[in-house]
Amino acid sequence: MKNNYVFEDWPVKLCLEKFDSAKINLKDEFDKKYPELKDRFEVLNNELMFTISKESEIHEHNWSVDFLESNVNEGRPYNGLGRKLSEEIYTDLFQLFCDDGDVFFASSNDNCIVETVGEFDSRCCFKLKNEVVVFSS
Repeated sequence: MKNNYVFEDWPVKLCLEKFDSAKINLKDEFDKKYPELKDRFEVLNNELMFTISKESEIHEHNWSVDFLESNVNEGRPYNGLGRKLSEEIYTDLFQLFCDDGDVFFASSNDNCIVETVGEFDSRCCFKLKNEVVVFSS
């Protein structure tokens, strides 16, 4: 039986409401370091968004799952099927989207609720922290 990630609020996007000149410079640096992620960004009404998943459910292993499994050694439900992304990606995203110490999602929340359905059933929330995505149940 395969595991599926099911998101309570989707699409799953990081959101920065104050996309000012300092953050524009950080985004330009991010784009240079990670050109493969450039198409995940959008700017709407001076808000910067970064898409983690456009789907309400993830049935197959993909980049979004790798992103959520930032700490693959901590027993993630898909553990071992993907690749561990560089801690630097999380640090750079955190610096880019951090607003007064927190990173918010497009749902105006500092966390995102995700359920794992399949071999390992769980309901957790995750937050983007410096160097890692933190899960809690």
